Amino acid sequence: MGTFARYFEKSIAASPYLSVGGDEDRDFLAQARRAIRLIATELDALPVSDRFWRSVEGYPTFTKLLCYSDRDKGRSSEAALWCSIALRYLSSSGYFHPEEWGRLRRHGDLDVRWPIHSAYYIAATSGDYASHRSCLSRDVAAFLTLEGLSSAAQPALISLPSEVRSPAETPSWMRPMPLIAPSDWSARVLHGLQAPGFLGRHQGGGLHRGSVLDACGAVPEFPIPGGRGNGNAGRAPRVRRGQPLPA
Repeated sequence: MGTFARYFEKSIAASPYLSVGGDEDRDFLAQARRAIRLIATELDALPVSDRFWRSVEGYPTFTKLLCYSDRDKGRSSEAALWCSIALRYLSSSGYFHPEEWGRLRRHGDLDVRWPIHSAYYIAATSGDYASHRSCLSRDVAAFLTLEGLSSAAQPALISLPSEVRSPAETPSWMRPMPLIAPSDWSARVLHGLQAPGFLGRHQGGGLHRGSVLDACGAVPEFPIPGGRGNGNAGRAPRVRRGQPLPA
């Protein structure tokens, strides 16, 4: 096993969710693990004369594997697209990436459960408002609507509580997981799919980070001290735990 393969094997083992389940499964976690391992092994085998190494050092990092998989996406590699999605999940960016999932869907076979489960596992680890200007349940609802997957997604959302895996044992210093129950989170996504005028708020402007928050008027559960660009720093939040999301 090469340097990159060993490094990312340890990263997978340390992930509360990515480390559970078997590799023979066809769920999001198994697909993500397989892709990371495959691309990491490819990068280990890449000759030192390849131009990829001209501007980077040889030690393993998330950025290097992501840059390599992004380069490979130009060749329409399904594994490279999966690796980009998995690395962004594994690095805890906190964002749902509709561009990657859209490309994967256009590439071929896409199980509607995969993007749903991907976003839920982030929410379970970091909360529905996992990052600045991010609301995972609303971003997923917007993606499913714009991709014409609303009808196909509803059974998957209803069955989410019975399908998601329990996290591996986490260190005592980490918050107990999941941070949001799958039934609560799936209800938020279903609300977004059924909200009147939801699609119209996104047509024309495209879907990007924070677009759902901007369009639907929601802000993070807690104000962000010194936050820049969103105008919400220091304000009392309008969406709190236990309250229904605005239509």
